[in-house]
Amino acid sequence: MVSHPRIAELLVETGAYKDLERPVILTSGLLGIYYINTEKLAQDSGEFAKYGDDSKAMINHAYRMMQEHLSFAEVIEIISDEVENGFAERGVSPNLRVISGGQRRDWLFSGPVARALDYPHVSLYKDGHLYMIRPDGETTDVIPGFYASHVSDLLTKGSSSLDLRKIPQTGWLPMLWDAGIRVSDFSAVVTRLQGGEKVLAKAGIDARSFVQIDEAFLREHSKQSDVAIDYVTKGALQWGTEHLETHGMEAVIDAFDPSKKKDDRAAKFLAVYDQTLRSTNMRDVLRFRVLRKYDFDIDTLPSSFSQQEE
Repeated sequence: MVSHPRIAELLVETGAYKDLERPVILTSGLLGIYYINTEKLAQDSGEFAKYGDDSKAMINHAYRMMQEHLSFAEVIEIISDEVENGFAERGVSPNLRVISGGQRRDWLFSGPVARALDYPHVSLYKDGHLYMIRPDGETTDVIPGFYASHVSDLLTKGSSSLDLRKIPQTGWLPMLWDAGIRVSDFSAVVTRLQGGEKVLAKAGIDARSFVQIDEAFLREHSKQSDVAIDYVTKGALQWGTEHLETHGMEAVIDAFDPSKKKDDRAAKFLAVYDQTLRSTNMRDVLRFRVLRKYDFDIDTLPSSFSQQEE
């Protein structure tokens, strides 16, 4: 892993790292005691979301943000230097180098890195299609034979990049392999150290990250470092289980508000903590309270979801 204190500082300065007063349900369904919204490094007030279905537009937007915010340009420069060094260390010929990124937050980083290095960008979409954007801005079908350095905004369990539980395997990396592109390198702006590195290692890929949310980071940057370090030390599942057993459901009830349109997170939460909720009767309590507060029955939620990170 590569540690870059400057990017760590910018995570805090831009609000990309944020302590939470009480736990929330993360995309994976696990409880979290801090947010990592890496996209805030771009400082665009969430405007990137408008371009979530168009990687070329997203990359142009990210490049504009580099011009407006020198600190974001600094982040892209740091990543670009490491990506270039990775290609060189592996002996990849310059005319065979591409940068890849998955829909949608990856593009905020992978796109401007490709532009900074003057390499093609391979845009990967959740619906399974992909295409290449050449340095001149023209789009083409993906050409086999290239070596990709994949740039991700956030690494957690690694399932969006490579899901080993499924046959055939799914994720951004199998999409590249099926298109005839070899993955020479993998870079994440931030890792939550939740096992993604081990998943990628099984495929022979070393994952580089620029900021690790570990005890050292939390001790320096968290305003509630003892709580955050306890969370990291125990792991999200154990910490969340203990929190629910001690404090009950108060922190998560709002996630079941239908108007907030977070059904996927709520369903994943029920699946992740199913054993704890049923063994303590907390699931019945939660169902009753959500029915009373929102006139919504949690039993209508799907029983399980794939825990794929974005």
